[in-house]
Amino acid sequence: MIDLLTLKDINEKNPIKHFLLSKFSKSIFTEEKEKDHIQFRYINIMKKNQKIPWNKVNKLLQNSKSDILCADNISLPDELEEKKYEPILFKKILCQNAAIETLKKANISDTSLKVSLLDFDGSCYEFLKRLVPFSNQIRVITKNVAVYTSQAELLMEQFGVSILISDSLSWISPCNVIIAPNKITTHLPITSKCVVFTGSKNSVPVKGIVCNSYSLDTPDEYIDLIPNQIDNKSFLGLIMEKYNIEHLKFSIPNLCLSDGVAYTIDNISRYILRF
Repeated sequence: MIDLLTLKDINEKNPIKHFLLSKFSKSIFTEEKEKDHIQFRYINIMKKNQKIPWNKVNKLLQNSKSDILCADNISLPDELEEKKYEPILFKKILCQNAAIETLKKANISDTSLKVSLLDFDGSCYEFLKRLVPFSNQIRVITKNVAVYTSQAELLMEQFGVSILISDSLSWISPCNVIIAPNKITTHLPITSKCVVFTGSKNSVPVKGIVCNSYSLDTPDEYIDLIPNQIDNKSFLGLIMEKYNIEHLKFSIPNLCLSDGVAYTIDNISRYILRF
């Protein structure tokens, strides 16, 4: 089961009626739905005196093994925070899909574009194969050299492509496009002309157009299941990861956000045509 927590406002301007609603109305409203054999429980919470009745919410959730999605304006208590789902994997997938779609649309000669995959822990090694059609100048920066060496040897046999692998960040310098599915936590020796795709907001300043957040349309079959207060990436990421909704792995963002500026895939593909 998935629990979706949202806040319900008391939209009553008359002070007496507002008081009576706050005092005597229900504080929790629930509704259940089902799709693809997944149970959804919608928990709409009414604040009373600007406070959330966490004792009642906890009682409702204490024996539940469900994952929790909640509105951004709800700060969960510690005992529930650990159950809150964060779409870390889905954001990595959106990062990778945005990069691939951009490279497809740019349609640059494979002799001109220099691409780097930054993946220190080696968790994204399977993504390397998807980059092969777009550049013959691919560099991988990783601390897990062994896993990438094995993958590079396999790709050499299959496609005759040579991939440079190093644990030194200096090797990233000549590259035009950087793909870093995990959070960037160290300064990168790149220029302001670079395009960077990353799956999480970087914790240090990074030069260039740094796409670290993504927006996507909700598939029609899920529109009625996602409350306005719930981020659709969290919802889609949860059902993809925990309930094996495989087609969501191919989701392509319609916007890539960099420092509050929204770029379409077409915008970025036209930009990298200059390289």
